[in-house]
Amino acid sequence: MLKKCLECDKEYSDRSEACIHCGAPNDELLQKKQQAVEKENESEAYTNLIIVIILAVIGYIYFDPIRNYFLDLFDVGIVSKYDLKDCSSDRVKKSIMQMFNDGTYAQTYHIKSISVDTAVIDTNKDAILSCQANLALNNQEHISYIINFKEQGDQIMIEGNPVQ
Repeated sequence: MLKKCLECDKEYSDRSEACIHCGAPNDELLQKKQQAVEKENESEAYTNLIIVIILAVIGYIYFDPIRNYFLDLFDVGIVSKYDLKDCSSDRVKKSIMQMFNDGTYAQTYHIKSISVDTAVIDTNKDAILSCQANLALNNQEHISYIINFKEQGDQIMIEGNPVQ
């Protein structure tokens, strides 16, 4: 199709990037090309995002170090069997502190654990991991607990008993 040039009033092909008579740019064609490039870039960005999400999900499901990286990144206190190899794991310590802080004693007296030192002890026969945890509290008190991490269905349960 022919298009009338806005500069020289002569006709030229609407598929040409510029008027063949005066060289004025075909703004409509250039705008369509720009939109096509932007649409292609947007489509490529979505494709890349989908690939990254798929790889992250696969990594999260199948590779424990990647899974733990994402859990640590978002500060999620979930404990998995992978974490239960050693009482000194940060996620194990965080779970012990959270268990204490959510307990009746801490809630009743408005105290929180501020640090925890742990040591592996002989595993209770029903537990995946047993730890002796020494908690330092924000009221200057120190408490010791025997903590057992037990598997119950697809979840890890934490059971704590104070050491007398």
